[in-house]
Amino acid sequence: MVQAIIATTQGFNRFKNQEQCHEFESEGILVNGQWRMVNASLAQGRLPPSERHAIVTPLLKKPGLDVSDMSSYEPVSNLSFMSKVVERAVTAQLNDYLLTNNLMPRYQSAYRKKHPTETALLRVWSDTLNA
Repeated sequence: MVQAIIATTQGFNRFKNQEQCHEFESEGILVNGQWRMVNASLAQGRLPPSERHAIVTPLLKKPGLDVSDMSSYEPVSNLSFMSKVVERAVTAQLNDYLLTNNLMPRYQSAYRKKHPTETALLRVWSDTLNA
């Protein structure tokens, strides 16, 4: 689905101009021209090889589990800063596209501004009381 949206939407895959980038920077996300790397990543549809790695740390699932048993651990990945910036740019642009084109389900609370999970909980509670 994402590939289809990117393929059919002109201007979706990168910032249209410096001003649009500055709007993104005002959120404290981009500084010192890092937007060029974000644009290049989005235009090419991939991250640079230097950003395609993660540091994986095994963490014990619960205190008291057997530390010698590998199934007692869960992997936690720490991604590079720039890969998270690109991820945030994609999320912002995809959300904007979905909302602009009314492709987001009406009662979806996740990934929407001013629609916290409490909204979904209240909707379920209301539906239960009215049933």
